[in-house]
Amino acid sequence: GGGDDGGGDGGGDTQPRRPLSVDDLEYVHARFDNGTAVTRKQWLAFWKIFEETLRKVRFAKHLCDMWTDGLLLGFISRPDADALLRTEVSGSFVVRFSESSAGGCVISFTYDEDGRKHIKHYLVQPHDTSTRKSLAEFLRAHPRLAYIIQTSVGDDARRQLTRVLKDAALAKYYSKKKLTQQPAHYD
Repeated sequence: GGGDDGGGDGGGDTQPRRPLSVDDLEYVHARFDNGTAVTRKQWLAFWKIFEETLRKVRFAKHLCDMWTDGLLLGFISRPDADALLRTEVSGSFVVRFSESSAGGCVISFTYDEDGRKHIKHYLVQPHDTSTRKSLAEFLRAHPRLAYIIQTSVGDDARRQLTRVLKDAALAKYYSKKKLTQQPAHYD
């Protein structure tokens, strides 16, 4: 014994710093809830995506800490992200795990155009981040993304969501120098 369970500061606490919420578990359940037995093909497809997502969160720069801090909403479907963002102000966004690209992250965000609210989903591309440019730096470079939706797990084991200014929430993940080149617009 005596080893850290990965969920705390090594002091032997048994509670993870960010447990999975009931909402996270419902997402996983919904991936298989087709009224019949789970096929081997479904099982393998799920584990391919799930394994790569866990690997990326564990080893990509800042992602594990961002997950622990609730800055990666994580397990939420595109329709559920749409429903969540419909009630948010323009410039609000969530970072969620891709449902189709193993290990990928999607930025779902809302913006106003022509007097109407729109929601877009952007799959973060491999060239968007690197060993020198974290996901936080990528988000920093996009002024359209103003408010990150931060999650925590409440006493009822459900997600508790809070809208936070992006720069306040991500400041500790930013490099010391501000990026001078603005990235190209994306849809």
